[in-house]
Amino acid sequence: SLAWVALDLACQAIGAVSVIVHPATPAATLARIVGESSPRVVVGNDSCSTREGVAVIPLEEIESLTRPGGNGTESPRRSAPCDPPVGTTATVMYTSGSTGEPKGAELTLEAMRSNAALTADALGIVPEDVVPAVLSFSHSAGRTALLHAALCAGAAVALVDRIDLQA
Repeated sequence: SLAWVALDLACQAIGAVSVIVHPATPAATLARIVGESSPRVVVGNDSCSTREGVAVIPLEEIESLTRPGGNGTESPRRSAPCDPPVGTTATVMYTSGSTGEPKGAELTLEAMRSNAALTADALGIVPEDVVPAVLSFSHSAGRTALLHAALCAGAAVALVDRIDLQA
């Protein structure tokens, strides 16, 4: 969703570490991930956080900010972009757990930017392109090879809600 993209880019801009979890993650696994990552804020629904003192912001509230006429259409207070020290973790992406429990893989902002630039170059993505986001952003290929690579190249991204493979 546009709200997810806005949150992802906002986290990068302020130097916050994002922990991305697939929406279909089972509740027990989600509880373990929340326990391991010790978030200050969770964007999702009330079942996303089982830790006391963790703020839960419904995704619907973020989505309302990205709609025309939503509160997010006003000019935000601008600040200098964050410039974290080299090697600082920018995101933790959890594996699918196909060989056991899902594991958190840390990526630095430099690694994400490098992956995006290399992918955009390898695929020949140019500003005139529209890249369909057909993979989940909770997967590294969806996030870096589609979303970030397209943005890095100045291309547009077409957000796809659902793909019907039977069609």
